[in-house]
Amino acid sequence: MKILILQDDFRPYEKGGAGLIAGLIADMMVKYGHQVFVITTVQDKTLEGKSSLDGMVIYRIYSNYSERFRSYRSLYNWTILRKVDEIMKEVKPDVVHAHNIHYHISYHSLALAYKYTKNIFLTAHDIMSFYQGTFTEFIDKKDLTCPTKFNYKVTPLMLIKAFKKRYNPLHNYIVKLYLKKVKKIVAVSYSLQDALNQNGIKNTTVIHNGLDSNEYHFSSEDIAEYKKKNNLSGSDIVIFGGRLSGAKGGDLILQAIADVYKVRKTVKLIIFGKKGFYTDKILSRSKELGIQDNIDIVGWNGDDELKKQYSISDVAVTPSVCFDSFPTTNLIAFSCSKPVIATCFGGSREIVKDGENGYIVNPFNVGDLSKKILYLLENKDIAKKFGENGHDLLKREFTQEKTAQSYLSIFSK
Repeated sequence: MKILILQDDFRPYEKGGAGLIAGLIADMMVKYGHQVFVITTVQDKTLEGKSSLDGMVIYRIYSNYSERFRSYRSLYNWTILRKVDEIMKEVKPDVVHAHNIHYHISYHSLALAYKYTKNIFLTAHDIMSFYQGTFTEFIDKKDLTCPTKFNYKVTPLMLIKAFKKRYNPLHNYIVKLYLKKVKKIVAVSYSLQDALNQNGIKNTTVIHNGLDSNEYHFSSEDIAEYKKKNNLSGSDIVIFGGRLSGAKGGDLILQAIADVYKVRKTVKLIIFGKKGFYTDKILSRSKELGIQDNIDIVGWNGDDELKKQYSISDVAVTPSVCFDSFPTTNLIAFSCSKPVIATCFGGSREIVKDGENGYIVNPFNVGDLSKKILYLLENKDIAKKFGENGHDLLKREFTQEKTAQSYLSIFSK
């Protein structure tokens, strides 16, 4: 079977969880003997072109434009669609599997694909099909409990207020027209499926993302050596992964670590993020809180480095204060047998089981967040057991194999 994958960013230039997961699914399709082709984009023209990687044929197309045009170009990116059409005509795919196409490849690619196959599937990794930004409006910041039901319905007035001149009143309507070309829309969590359905996007099913649970393990000797090399021996390490922004809970995790520091001076927070505006804010805020020496911001230095950082940690925290569909960082933490403290907003509770492999918290309740972090740092046996439970759950329910087989099942219907 010829499978054509559409994904705005792809290995080795992926920028987030969707690119990582798309690559892992593609790997499994190659392993199962299918021909895999990928159309992706790059923002450096020198990287454009056709190449082979890991048994796949990858077509990289140059696309770069200002974000203020996204509500229009995400529908029809005229600069690249001719090339997309040419590639589809060359490949003649049996199945088209779209992932994140809401920035560069654009939704019109689904209409192009429909000329060559009716077997078109789209995996929704986020809420961009109905809200083109960081979705927080459904959250009541005054409610510090962990709600289980939310009103995700987006209104035009809400969009106008959020995006002002960037608001495209026809965007969501046109997206729904393009989605009629899709045989099935896959949501990566039940929470995301609920949000899609509340906003009129039906024809959905749920397939959770998965990882290879064996890929992320290092020997105790390797971990000790890595800690020594990075001056982390004797530290209590809390890791905060994901895209670095306020919506991911950046300021709240700093406040929590400041509380933990009052009791446990050995605490160290590792943060992944590219140097820039928000890292400057993090450093400035950490100085205000008196914990600048307990913060270590590390860049994205490859998958192997990411695995090592998680492996040396004691606790992983996902404190998002926005809709976070199904954070890949939770999967990575459990792959490394680490306990997770995760947000109640989004799909984290579908893998993080409160009191079993971690805790579900409302990140705005900083006192509760800091208490949970401190408890796991002070109770190593419980933290270890939580991490082992998380790893066991991953091996049972959230593997690459299970994810890939679920996709093959819907592809063949």
